[in-house]
Amino acid sequence: MAPRRLALILLALVAQGGMVREGARAQNPDGFLQGTLWACLLPLDGNDCSGGGERAMLESWVAPHDVALESPIVGTVWSDIDFGRTAKSGGWLGRGAPRFVRVGPGPDPDLVDLAHHLATGDLPASFVLAIAVTYVRNTTESPLPVHICTASDDSIQVWVNNGLVLNQSVCRTVTPSCSELTPAVLAPGVNRLTVLVWQGIGGFGFRLGLSRSDGTPYTERDSEIEYLGARESPGSVPRLPLLTRTWTGSEFLRPGESHEVRISGDGRFNPAATYRVCEELRGRVAPDDVGSTTTGSSITALPTEVPRAGWFHHGVVGIPCAADNRTTVEGDIYTTHARTGGDIWAAGDTFEFAYLRQMGTSTWPWRSSTGAFPPRGDGGSSGS
Repeated sequence: MAPRRLALILLALVAQGGMVREGARAQNPDGFLQGTLWACLLPLDGNDCSGGGERAMLESWVAPHDVALESPIVGTVWSDIDFGRTAKSGGWLGRGAPRFVRVGPGPDPDLVDLAHHLATGDLPASFVLAIAVTYVRNTTESPLPVHICTASDDSIQVWVNNGLVLNQSVCRTVTPSCSELTPAVLAPGVNRLTVLVWQGIGGFGFRLGLSRSDGTPYTERDSEIEYLGARESPGSVPRLPLLTRTWTGSEFLRPGESHEVRISGDGRFNPAATYRVCEELRGRVAPDDVGSTTTGSSITALPTEVPRAGWFHHGVVGIPCAADNRTTVEGDIYTTHARTGGDIWAAGDTFEFAYLRQMGTSTWPWRSSTGAFPPRGDGGSSGS
């Protein structure tokens, strides 16, 4: 199973949208698409909170079905998933056949609360995967640039039509606002939004909203986007020509100060047409940092220096589900309880952490309740 590559959607594409029956109920009062708008397939056998890493997340989890191309709605049945063979998911953990269902509202209406849904149905809720699909309509006559606001517990993958726009392997809890803002484009007409979420233990769900380039959210009061839900067939959903961006470095290492990338099309472009490609650069970038292009392309210089954004890193260590051990989380603090008295790195439950890289001296807020390590029972400081 070859992994899919991250695709960039072209801003200049003009695609034909399909037709959706009128009367679809809008449910985005505050900038987040609420749970009742989504058709959800869960629980599928997953692996852990990391999704197995970005490479594993890009494999086909529900083959022969393709989340990039299919348009399920509430009631759609995928009974032919080849679990444990061509499909990376090991099995269906729900009752009956694998069927897309409506997830009812939980205590937080802006959260697609998958944990609440599974608890209500007394279904497995640890080390599982969920797929959620909804449809929106771009009512303008042009491609509409947006930022996709996401927060999740845990790892998340987002598709707009057939384009992969986010593939984030991370163990975390859901934040009240955006954990990421990812640029994307809605084609004119109907667009499909597909979300995959991998779950470890504890909370399970996601938020998703659409915003303008200045960060202000689109809501049901804005005329540019209609929120159609997933109760009725969306008709034709565009399959857009896509660009693939690759580079020769390792995905596990931070890029060097200078590196080259290659942008290639998928063969459905008009060779006589001119296309505009927009790429978001994060970190410390100066106007002259982007050097040259090949094959007759050109670059529009960056107007101003982009502020340093930092480097986010996460990690998972330890052994998941070790006997007599568990990990709890409150806010952004993870606590590992090792009742066996052994070394938590060898015998403890999964120990999860995340941080923004920074320079200088930092205090590490960790503590050993037994005082066995370090001798005085609490953390110190370190320099970098």
